[in-house]
Amino acid sequence: HAKPVIASFMGIVDVSAGVEILEKAGIPHYTFPEGAVRALAKMYSYRKSWLGRPRTEVKHYDVDQAAVRKIFARVRADGRSYLPELEAMEVLGAYGLPVLQSRLAKTEAEAVATANEFGYPVVLKIASPAIVHKLDAGGVVINIQNADELTRAYRKMIDTATTLVGRDKVWGAEVQQMASKGVEVFLGAKRDPKFGPVLLFGLGGTFVEVLRDVAFRLAPIREWSTRAIIEQSKAYKILQGYRGSPCDIDKVSECLGRLSQLVVDFPEITELDINPLIVYPAGMGARALDGRIVLSDGQGKS
Repeated sequence: HAKPVIASFMGIVDVSAGVEILEKAGIPHYTFPEGAVRALAKMYSYRKSWLGRPRTEVKHYDVDQAAVRKIFARVRADGRSYLPELEAMEVLGAYGLPVLQSRLAKTEAEAVATANEFGYPVVLKIASPAIVHKLDAGGVVINIQNADELTRAYRKMIDTATTLVGRDKVWGAEVQQMASKGVEVFLGAKRDPKFGPVLLFGLGGTFVEVLRDVAFRLAPIREWSTRAIIEQSKAYKILQGYRGSPCDIDKVSECLGRLSQLVVDFPEITELDINPLIVYPAGMGARALDGRIVLSDGQGKS
């Protein structure tokens, strides 16, 4: 009769045969009725929320799929599945996500020339597919004010990375514009083997590991749902302007929509992190400072 059924067998030995039948049939069962009632309550709450959702469509943005395909092909040709920041930011930029201006410098001279073009202060980051956690490897120097500081930082960074992973795995260093301060949030995606791509959102920076503030939504995500995932997070109160000006929540919502489109268009993406995305006051946008992407190995494994 198209009705949800949840079983509750109270017992261990005498009911084991019945429990086995239920498990084989894919029918959920609970040891105690309280658990079954809670599950039904959650189902009812979800259904009520789903039926009351705004009737909006999934928004499709103008993006550069061809550029992303080329980047992924290059990574595959190198025998890699991990895209460090430099490549990840290229991918994000191709999908219209707001990334800071940055460039790979293979020499000290290139680093100085790039910084002169961007304008000081700048940030220097190690560029290596073998180094995942750049901070732990001494691979990030911020607020570099002049060419002398940049030259010293570049030399030290390359030497440290070479000692850790070997010179052949060090591409150079990335020179990046220095971002102004704002609210740091985290955007991400993981591919669940059963449900497909799942979007993640929460407070960013060091708060990701400390507070574990993460809200989830399945992709593709509708416009109303991009706002809902933001409101579900602890970051929402801060973005609303707790002890400060309201932030550009509309831009964050757009970023989630673009990220959703990216992971739906490219099912080989198994993990994607943007941390942090700096959000500025309303109408002033946001900027992605760092990112990483992991691809499947071609057999569904990352």
